[in-house]
Amino acid sequence: MARSRTTFKPGMGSFNPGGRPKGIGAIRDIAKSYSCEAIEILVSIARDKDAKTSDRIVAVDILLDRAWGRVEHASSIANTTDYNHIQKLSTVDLQALLDDLNKSIEKFDCHPEEPKDGKK
Repeated sequence: MARSRTTFKPGMGSFNPGGRPKGIGAIRDIAKSYSCEAIEILVSIARDKDAKTSDRIVAVDILLDRAWGRVEHASSIANTTDYNHIQKLSTVDLQALLDDLNKSIEKFDCHPEEPKDGKK
């Protein structure tokens, strides 16, 4: 296969010797500052009974992807995931894992003043 003249060649160095532009970090910080507001908008769309069903589904899908990560395809899960170690854990160890998970989830609560039971 013929190489194009822009193909990276060994020993050539980087195509971007200056690295990433410096402004990217500042833009990322600004975008992160709107995270809770963005989540609130997605939640309001997901709960809006007058919104189109497709818009509600997209909002829910985005929220779930951000919360739990994108779902892996079954073939990659079957080949890479081993749950045997979980089955060997004691009830105490499983409860400790759940407690740690719950503490991690609570750190990302956008509305700490709202009750955790969902009642307002």
